[in-house]
Amino acid sequence: MFLDQILKNIKNNSEKEFLTINESNVDKIYTYNDLKLRITILNEEIKKIKSDNIVCIEKQSIDLFVFFISCLINNKKPCFYSYPSPKQNEKQFFLSVKKTLLENNLKHIVMFDDNFYKTINQKIDGMMIYNFKNYYKKKINFNNLNDLQEYDLSKKFLQFSSGTTGHKKVMQVDTDKLIDHFKNYNKRINLDENSVVVSWLPHYHDMGLIACMLMPIYYNSKIYMMSPFDWIKNPLVLFKKIDEMSGTHVWLPNFAFGVISKTLNNTTITKNNFDLSSLKFLTSASEPVIYEIVKNFNKISKFTNYNPKVFKNLYGMAENIFAISTTDKNFKFLDINYNSLKTGSVQLKNSDYKIASAGSVIDSTEIKILDKQKKKLKDLKLGEVYIKSSHMMDGYLDDGKLEKINGW
Repeated sequence: MFLDQILKNIKNNSEKEFLTINESNVDKIYTYNDLKLRITILNEEIKKIKSDNIVCIEKQSIDLFVFFISCLINNKKPCFYSYPSPKQNEKQFFLSVKKTLLENNLKHIVMFDDNFYKTINQKIDGMMIYNFKNYYKKKINFNNLNDLQEYDLSKKFLQFSSGTTGHKKVMQVDTDKLIDHFKNYNKRINLDENSVVVSWLPHYHDMGLIACMLMPIYYNSKIYMMSPFDWIKNPLVLFKKIDEMSGTHVWLPNFAFGVISKTLNNTTITKNNFDLSSLKFLTSASEPVIYEIVKNFNKISKFTNYNPKVFKNLYGMAENIFAISTTDKNFKFLDINYNSLKTGSVQLKNSDYKIASAGSVIDSTEIKILDKQKKKLKDLKLGEVYIKSSHMMDGYLDDGKLEKINGW
């Protein structure tokens, strides 16, 4: 069980540093004991919320982990919603929050930010909003988290789809399926207690939530977390933290490799003397991998002891929790004729474009390509992707009700 393993990690590694977060340009280190203390305190607050489904709107912090675990302990389904960027239009953000959450009957919001709480409380009606800023300073008896008999543990959480269709859907995920996904995907990436995940990815997307939060804490790996807004201001910080933390696992969208290549140069990298030799897996996901971007990234990174063989491409979606397929040792591009894509048949002759391999499916996952009549297509034919797995989501929430899915 997911929660059992997390609590076991807390019990057996009380003084271990499990999380480092860049807060106001200062690295703040947290141990499992810090996590335990905060969970114990927040439990009492979460218990009082009269809803099965609770949404958290919060920037990168230890409280993301505390909130998620406390909800599960108290038989609630946790869910993360996006935190507004500094450049985001405030009116549009609040309209988005209200529309997306209310239409899914998600009316209870937790946050840990005074200023944001005051603003959102004035802008949104029809919701219960809870501000738990400085909750961890509250004096209480330090409960023993090993004894959970008084709790009715939840095995479900909620996750938003990526919204690539223009409409974010809310999915329900079973934590037993989450563990099943971990075990199948981890056969390909080998996360363990010696691994170090370095990330700026948003926690409200599947890649940030699953690969950079829940998987590493389950496998007792160290996590370095920074704000995506801080990273985009200074892409150099990613290389710096991989070097300082001896980072082993990093997940990025394709555009991030382009940003790094454009903003860094040989002089900058040589001057900082970055060493990326600790990297074992550098995975690109959530966007198509562009050949020129990978080529430029490899060119700029060769001065950092970076090994191009650690680069992986991953195809996934939140409906399958995260990963569907991934490349292994030999990441490749296929040379095709770009215009042939318009015909529905991929041609290899007169090639003028390189398309990235998405590797092979992870264990317990099946994939097939069908035409509009739901007939299976042959190789090099274009169609719709169908997947089936042992760890697929339970279904979508519609107005608070679960629409279950079966099969493909």
